[in-house]
Amino acid sequence: MSSSSSDEDEDEEKPAKAPSKKQKAKETKVPKESKKTDLSGKTPEQKRMALRSKMKVDAGKVTEEDPSAKRREAFEERKLAEKMIHNKHRKLYHSMMKGRKKREREAWLLKKKREGIDEQAALEKKARRKMEKKKVKEVL
Repeated sequence: MSSSSSDEDEDEEKPAKAPSKKQKAKETKVPKESKKTDLSGKTPEQKRMALRSKMKVDAGKVTEEDPSAKRREAFEERKLAEKMIHNKHRKLYHSMMKGRKKREREAWLLKKKREGIDEQAALEKKARRKMEKKKVKEVL
């Protein structure tokens, strides 16, 4: 018993050493889930390697933005910006925007009218060519 009691006395006398900075740097942080795995009976290096092999990074996925959501967000931002305009200038801003929309609408109507005229002209040209081909065939 004397030998075992002297061993216990020696353990109590020696203060536990704090790990050095190098040892702290070498240790890797392990997620809580992987700590639950049974690694008893292995050396610290084997434990570290086993835990390191379980760690992985999944590849990211590219997500496409919804264009309607982007448009909606821009609309909301514009509305919020309009609310920030001082009352003194708000009527001026709204009259400017009304004029702008009116000009855009007029330009759109003229564009549609031009497309209709061009389409009709193309049909007339096609019909005229058909008539000319018929006349040429009748002459021959």
